[in-house]
Amino acid sequence: MNILKISYDGLETYQKELFLDIACFWNKKSQHDAVEILEACGYHPGIGIKVLKQKALISIVNGNFDMHDLLQEMGHYIVRGEGVHPYSPESYSRLWKEEDIKNLCLRDALKENYKIEAIKYNGYLYDGGHDFSSRFFKIVSKLKKLRWLRVDMHTRMFDGEPTFLNELCYADGYPTSSFLNSYPLMNLIILNLSWSTYQEVRKENDTSRTLGPSLLQENDTIKATTYKDFESVLEFPRLSLSTLRYLKVHYSTLTELGKGRWKLPNLKTLHLSSMWKLLNTPDFNALPCLEKLIISQCDELVEIHSSLGRHGSLKYISVSYCPELRIFPTIVHMENLKTVEIGYCNLEDGDIPSGIDRLSNLQELSLRGNKFSRLDFSLLQLTRIKLLNISGCEQLLELPQLPPGLVILKADSCKSVTTTGDCHKNCKQLRHVSLMDVIINDADRLLEFMLEVKAIENGCMRLQLEGVEIAKGFTPLLPEKWYDDFCGFLICAVLYRGDHLDINIRAKVMSGMDYQSDVVWEERNSNSMKEAIREGDSDKHTKLVHYF
Repeated sequence: MNILKISYDGLETYQKELFLDIACFWNKKSQHDAVEILEACGYHPGIGIKVLKQKALISIVNGNFDMHDLLQEMGHYIVRGEGVHPYSPESYSRLWKEEDIKNLCLRDALKENYKIEAIKYNGYLYDGGHDFSSRFFKIVSKLKKLRWLRVDMHTRMFDGEPTFLNELCYADGYPTSSFLNSYPLMNLIILNLSWSTYQEVRKENDTSRTLGPSLLQENDTIKATTYKDFESVLEFPRLSLSTLRYLKVHYSTLTELGKGRWKLPNLKTLHLSSMWKLLNTPDFNALPCLEKLIISQCDELVEIHSSLGRHGSLKYISVSYCPELRIFPTIVHMENLKTVEIGYCNLEDGDIPSGIDRLSNLQELSLRGNKFSRLDFSLLQLTRIKLLNISGCEQLLELPQLPPGLVILKADSCKSVTTTGDCHKNCKQLRHVSLMDVIINDADRLLEFMLEVKAIENGCMRLQLEGVEIAKGFTPLLPEKWYDDFCGFLICAVLYRGDHLDINIRAKVMSGMDYQSDVVWEERNSNSMKEAIREGDSDKHTKLVHYF
C-alpha cells in the first residue's frame, strides 16, 4: 500500500480530494455527470483529471472513470483513516458503504465534530423504516463539514435542526418535510430536485397558498403539508439562492416555473427534463449568468420565453423532444452562443428560430428529427461552424450550401435527399460525412472531393454511405516499399444493418512532426462531436478512417 501511495502523496491537496471522490463515488461512472459536481466542490476537475491520468491513478474508458482495484482500495483505505479508526465511521471523510452508515446510525451519541464531508445514502437498502431514516437525517443535520449529499429514496422523513450545513454545495434527492425551513443555503451550488419530496407552503397569516419545496424559501415563516414527486404541485416556489450554479428538475407535473419570482444571480446551468405538463419557461432575465440550458421531453411545452433570444451569457442551448413547441424567440444578441440543438420538435418550414445565421461564434448546430423541407436561412455566414447535424429530417429535399469551415456533416435518414450536388464545393476542411439510410446518386463525387482536399493531410477522413458494394474476391494490394511515402490509409468496409465496426489506428506524434495546425474531431457517446486534439497536444491519439 505504501508503494501505491507514492503517486498519491505527490498530488496537490485538491487533486488528492478529487482522487478520493472518484475512488468512493465515481469509479465506473460517467465523467460528464461528475464534472459539474466536482467543480462545485472546488476540485478543478479540468486540470485535476489530467494530472490523475498522467500519474496513472485513473483512466477514462468509454466516457467513464476507471480505476484499478488496488488503487480504489488504497483510496478507501485513506478515506477510512488509514487503519487508525477501522470501526469509527464518524472519523471517515466519506460514507457510501451500507455497513458504515448503519454503524453510524446505530450509535447512541450524536456528535457535532464528525469529519464526514460526503455521503451517498440509499434508503432502500436499510430496514427499520422511519426510525432508521429519521436517525440518519438527524445525524446529517449536525455535520459541520458536509459538502456533498446524495439520497436515493422517496421519503418525507427528516428530523433535527439543520444547524451546521453551511458547507453544503451539492444536494440530490433529500427530503423536504422540515429540512432547511427558512434556512439559507449559503454555499449551495448544485441542486437536483429529481424525484424529491415536495410540499405545499403557506406563509403565516396568509390565506393564499404557494406550492413548492420549503427548503428554497428564505426568511419566511411557513407551514407545510408534504407532497411527493411534484404530484399535484402546480407552481414552483420563489427561488432566492445567491450561490446556486446548477438547477436540475426532472419528472414533475409543474405547469409553470417562476412567474418572475426567481432570483438566481449566479445560476450557470438549468436542466429541465420530463416535465410533461410544463407550458412555458421562466423569464431568463432572472438568470443573468446562465451559460447552459437543457430542455427535454416537455410534451406540452408551447413557448420559450422571449428573453432567451437576448441572453448574452448563454453558450449552449439544447431543446429536444418537445413536440408542441411553436414559439421560439428571435435570436438578437447571443454573441457567446457556441452550440444550438433543436431536435425532434416537429419544426416545419418557417419554424426555425430566426437569427441563427447571425450567431458569429456558433460552432455546432443540430436540427435533427424535424419536419422542414429546407433551411430558410444561409449557413455561409456562420464562419466558425464546425458541425452540422440534420439527421432524421425525412422531408428535407436537398442539402444546404455548406460553409467553408465545416468539418462534420451528419445527414442520416434524410430520405428525400438523393444528391449532394455542389453543397460541399467550398468545404476544404470536411472530414466526416455520414449519410446512412440515404440513397445518394453521386456518392463517388463526394468521395473524390474528400480525397482531394488538403484537409486529410495530417488528419483523418470518415465517410459513411448507404448502398455501397464490394466485388467478391476483392484483395487489397500494396506496392513495394509503400511505407516510404504515403499520406495515410483508406479503409473500406461494407456492413449489413446492425453490424458494428470499430476501427482504431493509433498514431504517436513523434518529435519533428508537424501537428501544430492539426485538429481532430471524434464521435462521443452523446452523438455530439468534440474537438479532441488542439495545438501543442502531443499525446497519443486515435485517427479513424471509415468508408461505408
